[in-house]
Amino acid sequence: MTHTKLLPCPFCGSTPKIRHGKLGHCQLHGDPFQDIIVKCCNHNCVASPSVKAGDIYNGGLDLARKKAVEKWNIRFNNTHVDLLEAAKDACLMINEINQTMKNHGLLSDNWLISSPRFLKIMDAIKKADISTVKQEG
Repeated sequence: MTHTKLLPCPFCGSTPKIRHGKLGHCQLHGDPFQDIIVKCCNHNCVASPSVKAGDIYNGGLDLARKKAVEKWNIRFNNTHVDLLEAAKDACLMINEINQTMKNHGLLSDNWLISSPRFLKIMDAIKKADISTVKQEG
């Protein structure tokens, strides 16, 4: 079977890894199930995305892998550009609110954006180039 090529992580460009998920059993019938996981393993990636798909015991390894890769390879298209623009606007608005509250002595620090992970995500969204998100259909 020919394997579909994995696209790089949409957030950091790293090559994702494919692995078997945790083995589980159906609570009703006891049948085993195990999915395939595609995950960005770059520890510096702001999003660290992953997807689970397929079932090795129901359809086989090749089909489970194919489903996981297809799910991972889904990317933004033009209909999602508005969402990215809205996220960028929201990040800018949060910065303005924090700055205004600090200027009026209402905050001693950035109350709304105190999480380092949130700051990294917000920075990545603000820097996002909308033209690179658009995909030709």
